[in-house]
Amino acid sequence: MALLDLGITLSPRLLGVALALLLLLQLLLRRILLRKEGLPLPPGPPGLLLIGNMLDMPRYKPWIGLHDLTKTYGNLVYLRIPRNPLLIIGDAETAFELLDKKSAYTSDRPTNPMAELMGMDDIFGLMPYGERWKRHRRGFWQHFHPGVVSKYHAAQNVQVRKFLAKLLQDPSRVKEHIRFNFSATMLKIGYDIEVQNERDEHIYLVDAALDALGQAVPGRFSIEVLPWLRYVPAWVPGAGFQTVFARCKAANDRLKHQPFDELKQRLESGDPTINPCLGIELLAQWKLDHEVQRIPPEEEDIIKNICAITFEGGAETTFSALQAFFVAMVLYPEVQRKAQAELDTVVGPHRLPDHEDRLRLPYVAALIKELMRWHITVPINIPHKTTRDTELSGYRVPAGTTVFVNVWYACSVVSLFVSACLEPSPIYTGKFYMIPKSIKTRKSFAQKGFLEADGSPGTDIRDPADLMFGFGRRVCPGRHFAEDIIFLNIASVLHLLEIGPPVDQGGEPVQITYQQSHGLLSLPPDPALHSDIGGFVNAISRLRNVYEDTSRFIPGATGFAIMEQLLDLGLHLLVLASVASALFLISHEALAGLWGRSRQYPLPPGPRRLPIIGNLLNAPRRHLWLGFKELCTKYGDLVYLNILGNHLVIVGSARLATELLEKRSRNTSDRPFIPVAPLVGNDAAFSIMPYGQQWRDHRRAFWQIFHPAATREYREIQSEKLRTFLAALLESPQDFQQHIRYNFSATVMKLLYDLDAKEKDDEFIAKVEESMALTSEHLTGSHPVDVFPFLRHVPGWVPGAGFQYEFARCKAAVTYVKEAPFALMKAALGRGENVSCSLATLLSRIGGQSTDAEIAYREEIIKNVGLIAFEGGSDSHPHAGTVLQSFSTIVSLFLAMTLYPEVQKKAQAELDAVVGPHRLPGFEDRDALVYINAIVKEALRWHVVFPLSLPHRTIEDDIVDGYFIPAGSLIMPNTWAILHDPEAYDAPEEFRPERFIRDGKLDPSVRDPYAYAFGYGRRACAGRHFADEALFLTIASVLHVFNIDAPLDDQGRPVKTELRQTNGLLTSTPKQRREPAITKSVECDTSMYANQNMQCNMVLGPNLPVLLGLARYTEISRLSA
Repeated sequence: MALLDLGITLSPRLLGVALALLLLLQLLLRRILLRKEGLPLPPGPPGLLLIGNMLDMPRYKPWIGLHDLTKTYGNLVYLRIPRNPLLIIGDAETAFELLDKKSAYTSDRPTNPMAELMGMDDIFGLMPYGERWKRHRRGFWQHFHPGVVSKYHAAQNVQVRKFLAKLLQDPSRVKEHIRFNFSATMLKIGYDIEVQNERDEHIYLVDAALDALGQAVPGRFSIEVLPWLRYVPAWVPGAGFQTVFARCKAANDRLKHQPFDELKQRLESGDPTINPCLGIELLAQWKLDHEVQRIPPEEEDIIKNICAITFEGGAETTFSALQAFFVAMVLYPEVQRKAQAELDTVVGPHRLPDHEDRLRLPYVAALIKELMRWHITVPINIPHKTTRDTELSGYRVPAGTTVFVNVWYACSVVSLFVSACLEPSPIYTGKFYMIPKSIKTRKSFAQKGFLEADGSPGTDIRDPADLMFGFGRRVCPGRHFAEDIIFLNIASVLHLLEIGPPVDQGGEPVQITYQQSHGLLSLPPDPALHSDIGGFVNAISRLRNVYEDTSRFIPGATGFAIMEQLLDLGLHLLVLASVASALFLISHEALAGLWGRSRQYPLPPGPRRLPIIGNLLNAPRRHLWLGFKELCTKYGDLVYLNILGNHLVIVGSARLATELLEKRSRNTSDRPFIPVAPLVGNDAAFSIMPYGQQWRDHRRAFWQIFHPAATREYREIQSEKLRTFLAALLESPQDFQQHIRYNFSATVMKLLYDLDAKEKDDEFIAKVEESMALTSEHLTGSHPVDVFPFLRHVPGWVPGAGFQYEFARCKAAVTYVKEAPFALMKAALGRGENVSCSLATLLSRIGGQSTDAEIAYREEIIKNVGLIAFEGGSDSHPHAGTVLQSFSTIVSLFLAMTLYPEVQKKAQAELDAVVGPHRLPGFEDRDALVYINAIVKEALRWHVVFPLSLPHRTIEDDIVDGYFIPAGSLIMPNTWAILHDPEAYDAPEEFRPERFIRDGKLDPSVRDPYAYAFGYGRRACAGRHFADEALFLTIASVLHVFNIDAPLDDQGRPVKTELRQTNGLLTSTPKQRREPAITKSVECDTSMYANQNMQCNMVLGPNLPVLLGLARYTEISRLSA
């Protein structure tokens, strides 16, 4: 979301001047290049002025498009990209000739300007060729060359058995099991860390690092061609990449430091249970080689990098190969049968295969080679870069040329790969199932292609691994380790299990096909993506095929959405935009100065503005509400900033917020235009709609089902879902966040569509969460489109425009949430079923005399209302208002109870007196629960979920307190400052519900947080009454059932906790260090729990372990009533 609507319109004259200058520069450069003498450049398509061959770059699946170029121009194709010549090699022999034999000057990498900001500069696969790279690679090779990888076999054997057990237990989660298997193996080998399940914090650590890398794909952000953008604060429109980079760097840093620091601590404490591992060997070897006991920080940093690279370097290709294996076995069952016959003969029925069996299993070895050839995990290699001019096949390859090898085509040459046993098919959908195989039914036979006639391994066919793992000095040093893992997993799965196709509802096999994902790192679609919502199977399957979730499998290091995004381009569309914009801003600043001198009233006070950029450097970079509070302290409660020509007014007091946004709401209820919103399907969110008739129609419809009287009709549903939540919390407290989110989503799903969610793993709720996550990512100013709206028309293949593919994926998810449940509800009404829900009521109110166009318009509004109810309709946030407000407030309450145990005791005393031990609190108890109501108010005040609401926009000029507010100004109320005003609240940093009570009743004279936490004026959250009731019932019930205590350390002493808020653009959630926790004891005397004392780990926010223990009452069977 853009905080600032720049409103920049580029003058055609300025554009013409900028184009002329750039064209002249290119012509001069071309003339200089033409003066060079020597061998000709390789053939290629003719380039255009200014952009060269950029239009010749393939848009989708570049390995296929580049193969088309090689068919036209030969196995060497030269593309002229401004500042970065590009060479495409289409055959293996030429690739080995250049990258192996001439590796001394073809082993460099193209510059990646984002590597440092993303925390990827320590991944030596991306490092420039030089001494630092050599030191890293040398250290890694010493522990992963062919002569030493056998020392890891024991750990691999243990993990593969766990993998098989998970497949038998839950075969629908193949992808998750593969990922966990590899991560657990590397944690054991690298740091001697034993993990038991996916909930282990170290698994989260690995997942977070890989996920963060996948979100920061090179080519996505304009910083690659405008490096000075690294100094722009994250909240400036178009600079949202700062937040993405910070998240990526933080995840990589945690993966690099935390496991290693834990290992060092175990070593220093003399832990007797510690076992040899890579980290210990690296530390010991350095000390031995240098005869010292203390390792310098810079050397220890290299050791950390080597340990961490085992995850980021080899995980993704291993994941991809194993996923493709499961697909291949479904498509080619005869290959599976032949491999299993060989395993039966060699291994027998009484044990699993081992590494020692590898040479005696030629068919399995051939299957793995064919798998690597059939499904190329890296169809286009990570690019090399030449460091000097060289000759290749009679052509000149200039220094600085980026070299790509089309590995996909090189592995498809018929003369090299004869009699392939697998043939690629176009599209894959579906879900795997597996059953233990019957060993007695196998028959043995011979394999062609990679096998000789006598069944021995073939010698005349190139090993695909020679191409897949890279070239020359840049070949993957972990190749042999990866091959061992792939062999052991595939052989063991084949020996124990049969892999079959999915089945339909009638038990009949479903035909599946196969397709590689779009990206430099290629993956088969997720085998677990499937939905069985009645009547929508086909539509959902098609939708999922379009945007399968591969973000967890494509790190930024190798998984580039399109090939040209790898290039270090010096000429970019954004350069042109920047030149034109700078000229426009200069003229704008001059006109603004003349206009300012003609005004009668002054602008509000604020810091001194600079030419062009205005107050850009005065804007805070982190925790905006704190920075704005400091500005208001210095300049007053009304502060004016000019950001790149945009008027921004910060409001720091409740009086002025009421004056501007409540009393003058007719003029201050507009919103800045957000260009990204329609591209991601969120233009229907009326919280960001411009103020007008369309907004009124949507808000009116939403208000009809969420006004105070209407919300009372939902109390029965809320109570029912809350009991389910409490029972789930008691059963698996470690999933606290999931339970609370799930509870709110299931409640809304029921009252909107009369659809009952499953107790867990509901497909539609999963889709809602995906939609919210994607929308949250793209509506936070992360894209240049917010600053330069014309970029919406730039195709996705242009460097820096990869966001187009991400927008399409987000829009598909939002569309599904909007359309699918509405269609189910409407179909049920059409069948005459009794559907009792709020949207059905709205649908029934459409007049029978309405035209088709009116009916379609009203139905579209109803669909949007359903979408908004899930994604949030508040002033505070465009996509997660009500749910995030409730969730984050409850999380902060749990933390407050550990910091202020006396508050919990008073609340429970009131609950005991009013409610008693034999039932749960209800809405009818609210008036009598004065202290609980005060806790709800204090929770909203103490931790402000939306410290800054969405900006309002003035429609006309206005005068406030003698200051001039121009039309089009963005008004940002500092809600955090208003609710932490020491003049209104004594000791505002403390959690004191008593501040709202006087003489045993709620004190109306105290500033009510409810009036500010949910937004202002006509833009206040329309679902605030529903959220308020949900907060009351949840808080009262949790406090009535459970005790919440501080955690204990190893000596049984309470651990100190503290409130730390996340650095969101507009939202903030509680953030704690690793040690703070909430501790509870649960002692249940019911048939469900059989008198067992339970203690479970519950994660409450990032790195916050929480213990759930004894319930306050032994008779809690009512929870599941």
